[in-house]
Amino acid sequence: MSGPLLRANLLRMEPQKHLLPLTIQHIVSDGWSMGVLHQELFTLYEAFVQGQPSPLLSCLSNMQILRSGSANTFRVIFWQNSLTIGVNN
Repeated sequence: MSGPLLRANLLRMEPQKHLLPLTIQHIVSDGWSMGVLHQELFTLYEAFVQGQPSPLLSCLSNMQILRSGSANTFRVIFWQNSLTIGVNN
């Protein structure tokens, strides 16, 4: 396989109207992951419109901890996120 696995272009249709076409190789996505991508893009857009920082940065810091930490760190973060999601739903 050659070429990018995901390609995005932001097109300005009008001064306040934009289009974000995505081209994604089928080998790297499925229905579930497309739903996650859609939700994260929507979350980022809402924060941007409201002038807020990215709410996904905490997820990024969790991933960095997981990469450098132990299995125990992974378990703690997993359960903290799981319990938070359960409370918010």
